[in-house]
Amino acid sequence: MLRSLALLFGTGVGLLPTVAFAVDWNFETGRLDGWTQSGGTAFANQPTQGNNIVARGRDARFAIQGNYFIGTFENHPNHRTAAGSVQGDAPTGMITSDIVTLTTNRFTCLLGGGQNFDQEYIAVLVKATPENRQRFEVDPRDPDSGRSIPFPRVRLSDGEYYEVLRETGRNEEAMRRVSMTMSYVRSGDQARVRIADLSSGAWGHINVDDIGLSASATSSLASRIHVTDETGANLPGAEVFVNGTLRGTSDATGMVSAGIVRAGDRIAARKRILEERTYRNGHGAGSTQNWKYRVYATSIPIGNDGSATQVSAHGDSARPEEVRVSRDNVLFGLNINVSVEWDATPAEVNQIRQDLNDTAAYFYNATDGQFTFEQIDLRTDARGWDNADFRVHADRDLRPHADIPFGWWDPHGAIPGLIHMTRTTMGWGGPPVYTHEFGHYGLGLFDEYLDMVPLLKCTGTGGPFAAGQPQASCMMWRQWEAGKICSNHASNPHIAATLQGLLRGTDCWTSIHHAYKAPPNSFTAAYNLKTPVSRGAIVGTLPPMPFGWRPRFIESTATHGEYLGAITLTVTEGTTPRQGVGVWLHTQEGRDLYQGATDAAGQMVILGCHNYDVVRFDGREQQVSPFAGGLFASIDGFGSLQQKNAINVKLPAKAPRLLIGTSLWSDGAAPTLTVRASSGKIDGVPSILVASDVTAKAQPVKAQYDERLDAYTAMLPSNTPTGAIVTVSGKIGGETLNVNSTVAFLVSEGEHLDLFTPDGGMVVRVPDGALTKGVKVAAGHSSEMVPESEGTVLAGPYSITASKPLTAQKVQAVLSFRLTPRQKASNAKGFRVLRYEGGKWIEVPGAVHGAAMGTVAVYVDRLGSYVLTMR
Repeated sequence: MLRSLALLFGTGVGLLPTVAFAVDWNFETGRLDGWTQSGGTAFANQPTQGNNIVARGRDARFAIQGNYFIGTFENHPNHRTAAGSVQGDAPTGMITSDIVTLTTNRFTCLLGGGQNFDQEYIAVLVKATPENRQRFEVDPRDPDSGRSIPFPRVRLSDGEYYEVLRETGRNEEAMRRVSMTMSYVRSGDQARVRIADLSSGAWGHINVDDIGLSASATSSLASRIHVTDETGANLPGAEVFVNGTLRGTSDATGMVSAGIVRAGDRIAARKRILEERTYRNGHGAGSTQNWKYRVYATSIPIGNDGSATQVSAHGDSARPEEVRVSRDNVLFGLNINVSVEWDATPAEVNQIRQDLNDTAAYFYNATDGQFTFEQIDLRTDARGWDNADFRVHADRDLRPHADIPFGWWDPHGAIPGLIHMTRTTMGWGGPPVYTHEFGHYGLGLFDEYLDMVPLLKCTGTGGPFAAGQPQASCMMWRQWEAGKICSNHASNPHIAATLQGLLRGTDCWTSIHHAYKAPPNSFTAAYNLKTPVSRGAIVGTLPPMPFGWRPRFIESTATHGEYLGAITLTVTEGTTPRQGVGVWLHTQEGRDLYQGATDAAGQMVILGCHNYDVVRFDGREQQVSPFAGGLFASIDGFGSLQQKNAINVKLPAKAPRLLIGTSLWSDGAAPTLTVRASSGKIDGVPSILVASDVTAKAQPVKAQYDERLDAYTAMLPSNTPTGAIVTVSGKIGGETLNVNSTVAFLVSEGEHLDLFTPDGGMVVRVPDGALTKGVKVAAGHSSEMVPESEGTVLAGPYSITASKPLTAQKVQAVLSFRLTPRQKASNAKGFRVLRYEGGKWIEVPGAVHGAAMGTVAVYVDRLGSYVLTMR
């Protein structure tokens, strides 16, 4: 509970500033700006960077606001210390804020940690004056006796204070929101905030973040900042930042009243000169229109050596600080939507948020400080799925991909472009992969390699341009090893024979400049987007952008229902772990979420689980039941034992399966589903449900037996223009099986087209003209069985078909399997690409293994069913 009236406590005197500087109430500068430490070392390594509590394996519900918080158990002030590092409960100490003038009597913060009112607390201290003595010593009265109960007084170095509020934690790491109206406090009172960690025992630490205290600096020595443009004219409407924190917007005279600015403080400013519309809905937050990006002229010039110079304040409040904004220093602030497919935990959301923050920083460096993500709308449980730029799938095995190059700009008829990301960054390179895929989607770039010539690359072989070095180009090759974008700069020129060179006819930076250069004949929106050629250098690694330029998050991430979070499924066949079993989660809301295939241990971590959801694997089902004494009840007849957050299942040896395939016939008819049994016959007509995506309600479609195919077929409905999730229920040998599959659709524009399977596991790169404009394409799984004699199946079988066949071209289509990290370790000499033809699987000769890129590619002259095997 809140303690507004309390007994007198120890004074805790410390030497405190009597002039208020800018207090960092949310700690996002990564420093304790405006705070003074005293009494010990508990706060010496604060604030804490990132979600260190989750990193050390504690409370999965723990979430922070932004990138930093106060956590006195933690020892992770920056990336130079290992995530999960701690200092423990032993250190003690306090921090006290600079003095501020209150403008309201409302207080709020996020608070967690130990429950100890005397030793682990946050408090608000109001300076005692003759004018407020009546309010704080006489007016507060006991409701029964009517006697005065004065607020406790604290003596600090600049005088006495009343403690008007104190709150403590609840012996849990997760921070709760504390909101309070402070009794007897009035606008104009001067105050400080104190955070105390005075205990070395169990739970002797405190977690604090996002303090809300409406206040202003108390001193009359507030500084002014004067903003001008490149001509020296006053510049109104410019945002001004001091040490990365927004201090205000310049008025008609170019002036900003910025509070106290100290000598050596870093000052930056930016002025918006353009906001570009987008065809996508759901991108209107912060504007009167759906917007794609904003262009700013800034005060930070990027040097050829990688320097990013901010104005160093002189600190003399008698004369204004001067900062000049120039259109030569351009910054694009992008607006993107991210939708997470499953009902994610706070820890999972925090990891995705951190990945996106790191992506913005990676993007900023890759583009020489000229592009970043300004606003990110982050939603879970498939909220905003239709309007998303990035879809984060539950599929652990999904290979990240952008399905339509430059899909951010062009709606591509009825089919918008999308970026598909997997649940985890493990094995995929994290933020560099987000940036690489946005390079396709948002910058219109193609890969800087060829699947059939895997050693081809732009990146140099020595010096600062070699892989892994600060000026290595290009991130459209291996983004983990090359963090810059290629150009025609002579020191490390673009290689024309890459896919980017063949399809765009130019280097990546020239493509970006063509797409994002200033509109012609527009003075108000004029700016200078620089390339390495125009600036005369390939820029080195940049320092971090100002904190206030980092992404602004808009989130809808609340979980719902009887939430369990992640559950580990283990599948065995007898005593042998069963690898490669596809796992789906069917939720109570009727959604079907593919989770990926079991690993070598037969395991899959299922995300977004709730009580009474259903887990599907190999056609079998297991309902997630309520806990009973730490165990689940076995309900499916497979001898499963469900322990807390675990499901263990034994499958019969060589159990029959339902197989689902997708095809699109050459007569242009609707896409057709094919359903057959892996062995034996299907008893009766299977039922088929089709949903257009994970958020849509499934609709039944009619199946009929096709004697020629010895399978059941069904036409997909016309209301699935971009893809479908299919659920088939049927019986084999009296056993009911329920299986799911996905299919994706595209329409050719007559140009080069990358045809991805829904999981990104296979892509067919179709050259210009090979599919004429308007040709429909369906990509999904194939229902054709692969005999054991053909080897171990690594990927597929997949089916990619079109309403018209490929036409002969000088450049052949390239089919490429994109390996998972697990598959990359396979025997390269044993890879075989097979095509189903004439009722059997035939090897396609000439397969090339790109070990660095994790691909197995081959030239093909037709679409159809393909599989990657290994002997």
